[in-house]
Amino acid sequence: MTDNLETAILDLWDVDPALKPAPYAYAREKAIVAGLHALAATFGKEIEFTFVDARGELAFNLKGSAQGRGGEYGEELAAVLSLVPRRTGISPTSSRVLAQNNWCSIGHFDAERMLKLIGAEFYGIGAPDMSAEAGDEDDESFQMRP
Repeated sequence: MTDNLETAILDLWDVDPALKPAPYAYAREKAIVAGLHALAATFGKEIEFTFVDARGELAFNLKGSAQGRGGEYGEELAAVLSLVPRRTGISPTSSRVLAQNNWCSIGHFDAERMLKLIGAEFYGIGAPDMSAEAGDEDDESFQMRP
């Protein structure tokens, strides 16, 4: 697992979609989990171990939050978590995360989207250019079959 958020986001983009479903899911989950841990570390926080649960969510709980000693997200981390819907009760919400909160659950698709939004906004990381691999129509070597 990496503490470097930029590296974690690049790893998420590098998950090969050509993998079979189970290996793809494992690689994607590993990249998302590493990204969430790196996100917390970027703001000087540490989250508990997380994984995609039966509801398709990942826990983003500060260490010790279950025992009442987890501290707070703080303004900056709360603002980042507010980018996507997350759950702090029965149903997901899109309202702002409060700085004094210290736990929430994030759907795996939303966690991936949040990490990719952070990558685009702060590091200029976007989807890889696939035109060179797929054969660009403007490429002179590309020829249509008769």
